[in-house]
Amino acid sequence: TLYGEGTAPEPPTTVSKSSSSTAMSKKRNDAREAYKAKMMGYQASNIEIKPNTPLVGGSGTKPPEREKVSEPVPSPNPVELVPNPDTGKYYKDLPSLPKNPPSAPKSEPIPLRKPTETNREFSSKFKYEDDKEPYQAPPPATIPDSGKPALDGYSENLSQPDPEPEPEPKPKQEAPLPPPALPPSTGPSFDPAKEYFVNLLNPSLSVAKRMKMMMEPLPKALTKVECTILRDKSGLSKKMYPKFDMVLSNNHKFLLSGQKQSMMGSAHYTITLENEDTSKKGAGYLGKVRSDSSKTEYNLFDHGENPTGGFAYEKIRQQLGCVYYEQSAANGKGPRKMNVLIPSIKEDGMQAFWKPLKDSDHMAAKFKIGNCDNMICLTNKPPVWNKALEAYVLNFSGRVTMPSVKNFQLIDPEDESKIVMQFGRVDDNTFNLDASYPLSFFQAFGIALSSFHYADQSLSGYITQLYQ
Repeated sequence: TLYGEGTAPEPPTTVSKSSSSTAMSKKRNDAREAYKAKMMGYQASNIEIKPNTPLVGGSGTKPPEREKVSEPVPSPNPVELVPNPDTGKYYKDLPSLPKNPPSAPKSEPIPLRKPTETNREFSSKFKYEDDKEPYQAPPPATIPDSGKPALDGYSENLSQPDPEPEPEPKPKQEAPLPPPALPPSTGPSFDPAKEYFVNLLNPSLSVAKRMKMMMEPLPKALTKVECTILRDKSGLSKKMYPKFDMVLSNNHKFLLSGQKQSMMGSAHYTITLENEDTSKKGAGYLGKVRSDSSKTEYNLFDHGENPTGGFAYEKIRQQLGCVYYEQSAANGKGPRKMNVLIPSIKEDGMQAFWKPLKDSDHMAAKFKIGNCDNMICLTNKPPVWNKALEAYVLNFSGRVTMPSVKNFQLIDPEDESKIVMQFGRVDDNTFNLDASYPLSFFQAFGIALSSFHYADQSLSGYITQLYQ
């Protein structure tokens, strides 16, 4: 035999197609009815779909086993499905329910948007479980006024146009530099003296700022400042202790005031910003001029205290200048010689700091031993003897009109052509004073007060006159 010894093998078991089709149709109908019952809100507990059922038209082999579905939890009131004798289908035996039970409320459908070709185009087909008519999707969003599809993330609300993009900030243009300022002396309409004194004589200027301007050196831009000193000797007290007021020559604006004080053995003048109160207790007190016992050395101090009083170093007075008079070498007959010492000017425009604690530290003591460090030494211009007038004369350029032993001109020994200060008599109680850098108002006024007090009886026959 073809199969070797023994009996022939049994033929394979076949499954009838007609019987399998009928069983599958029944089960499908049962499953459909169960699904409809579930959608109506009821639960069928006695329907069981067995797995591994052979498919219709199969070859008779069983499909692979699927995972077992857990048994549904029976409801407390199970519904019994009764078969229909006419159709063989199951229906619900619910005599207590109406024939047409109300359907469950439908929720609003949520469209499921699915991309088809690109992310910029959207499909118009959406799936709804309850609606019969398909949902008509809106046209794809486009960018306004362009016709182009919107990109991902573009807002679907196209009723309002997108705001215009902000323009790029323009680079800041640097402001052009102002033209260099002309020097005060070269400006066509700039008057440095007027500009300086407008600020100085400002009525709203505080006492502290006025005091600072009086103590600081005059600006270099000013060729000279023309002032006038008025002497008041009216009354018995002022005859013994005269009062002096320094004003501007052109408009007689008040600047400083000084008065001789009662002091035994030496000269003492106070300098203040006040015209009425010239005492040390006044609000405008600036400093004083004090002479030694020989009345040939006059020191200029600020408003600080005497170092012999035991005060703190910060409160001790500062020396701002010194006037040292020398007699003539011709047996005392001839014009006097003046040496004016002031602190040197630093790079920042301020004067050097002088605060002597003893007599040997004064400017005059340093000058006598030949030490002129941190000092500017000025001297008076020697007058010329005029045989016709039989007197010593100087050229004051019309600022001095009367001969007097008090008349003088200060110059820098290194540059005798530059006159730093000049002082002379105009009438009995009027004197003109012209000052410039590096002197201050306080220093120029103090030097003039020293000239009022110094007197040498040997000079009575030698007066200084002006050129005619």
